[in-house]
Amino acid sequence: MRPRGSFFGDSVRSCRVGSATVLEKRHPAEEVLADHHHERAYLSYVVHGGYRERSPAGSVECGPGTLVVHPPGESHEDLFHDRPSTLVAVEPSERFLAHPGGRAFERRSVLTGPVPRRLVGTIRRELAAADDLSELVIQGALLELAAEVLREARTAGGRRPPTWLREARTRAMARFRDGVGLGDLAAEVGVHPSHLARELRRHFDTSVGELVRTARIEHALARLPGTTTLADLAADCGYADQSHFTRSFTQAVGMSPGAYRRAVRGATG
Repeated sequence: MRPRGSFFGDSVRSCRVGSATVLEKRHPAEEVLADHHHERAYLSYVVHGGYRERSPAGSVECGPGTLVVHPPGESHEDLFHDRPSTLVAVEPSERFLAHPGGRAFERRSVLTGPVPRRLVGTIRRELAAADDLSELVIQGALLELAAEVLREARTAGGRRPPTWLREARTRAMARFRDGVGLGDLAAEVGVHPSHLARELRRHFDTSVGELVRTARIEHALARLPGTTTLADLAADCGYADQSHFTRSFTQAVGMSPGAYRRAVRGATG
């Protein structure tokens, strides 16, 4: 467990004010942070570079402009891309969490867009200024971020995917080895293929092919720390050959399967 105010990465600059601890940090290319969790809730924002994060909620690609809210005690693993990354981490104080805005840190959330970018930019500028007004500015930006997270959660809650769509998504990912066509999947859940494609994009921002690809990568990530050869793993994931597997994995994760295996084994010691 990472204690209060403790983060991985090399600190560039930091400050602690009444409402939060703020840290700008850097991570080297292809760094792997093995499964861990933090005692306190916090948010992280990607300024440059990026990483892939795995948690019980699934896997998410975190590129520049991605903000992730981590509730306290949430376990996750971070796999950084093949270039150095710069992140901003903000850990709200107990006083802030007691405010109604603290509800934003009770669940995992992932946001992108101009609002998080603007507000994190404001917080970064206060890291450089660090004057007697920094507390007021950071607190205001953090409250706006909390409101944006809560508003996004409320909007998403009102767009709950229908049962048939969730079933289609589950079936597509479960059959990742052989794949499944849009028409066949639509027939199985009783809708028109164009309707299935449209609703998958609207609710999950994905397609049937992308779901299959994601499931293959997730299966590979789970098995790579083991001793299975890369050729056998490629076949087990449903790829025609190892080179196809390597290209797909590298594009999705930011490093080759072999590099990932070496990094995970080194991280876990």
